[in-house]
Amino acid sequence: MVSPEQILVVLLALTPHVTDAGDTADERALLLAPVASAISTASRDTSDAAALIAHGAVESRYARYVIEGRCQDGPRGARCDPDRQGRARARGPWQVWAVACPDAWELPVGHESLHREAACTLRLLRGGRMRCQSWVGAFASLGGGARCSSPTAMAKTRARQWAALQLWRAAQ
Repeated sequence: MVSPEQILVVLLALTPHVTDAGDTADERALLLAPVASAISTASRDTSDAAALIAHGAVESRYARYVIEGRCQDGPRGARCDPDRQGRARARGPWQVWAVACPDAWELPVGHESLHREAACTLRLLRGGRMRCQSWVGAFASLGGGARCSSPTAMAKTRARQWAALQLWRAAQ
């Protein structure tokens, strides 16, 4: 198991979303501590934790407005996959949809829903990795359907490799 403290070190090493540029280090740590806890609880090993870190880094950059469930406050084009009425269809740092992770959507945005979102994302990643036989395919499969490639999958795979190295360093 990877500790929440090790994961938090890696999350804090990521460049914050542009909307969070004014956050202090302490504010950022308070925001990301529940995310680190959710990743730690859901993960079986460093590989799982690195995959969740990477997916969230590319999907949401762990933006405060996303973590706090205020997607409508985000910049145009970054509002959690809005429907035609402007309501967010995705939520949380991993941008899970209700259709894929209904148990996460049963709860209001917060610490408990983060744990369910992390667990669901890992379940989907594991299924995609088994079907596609690669991390690229695992990340691509999160887009739905039977795809094993996507425009962001390679970036997420590289981010996963970086996160795994950072977790290893944090453990030393």
